[in-house]
Amino acid sequence: MTAMRQQEIATLTHKFSSVTLYKNSTVRYACMMHAIIACQMEFQLYPMDIQICPIYIESFSYHNQKIRLKWADNGVTINPELKLLQYNLGQPLQLEETDGYMPEKYGTHP
Repeated sequence: MTAMRQQEIATLTHKFSSVTLYKNSTVRYACMMHAIIACQMEFQLYPMDIQICPIYIESFSYHNQKIRLKWADNGVTINPELKLLQYNLGQPLQLEETDGYMPEKYGTHP
């Protein structure tokens, strides 16, 4: 994750994650994760500027033909207690973006 300050997998007595294997050979991994994100703010059009904080999540070892990451329907939420004085906080946008690349391979893995 770019611009990440802190990240943790949610736990109480165990991790909130699961792996599901489907008959069509699809594997689904799901986990609950909390991340604290920091973004550089730009004030060129102050006080009429709009701040957008992009967050990119990607695999570090598989390309998009091997793995597909997808948000759940309610996967992105904003804490309702969050307050920014003199700012209107909009709803998060969930955009689907595919970037084709082939990661470099090191070592002896297939």
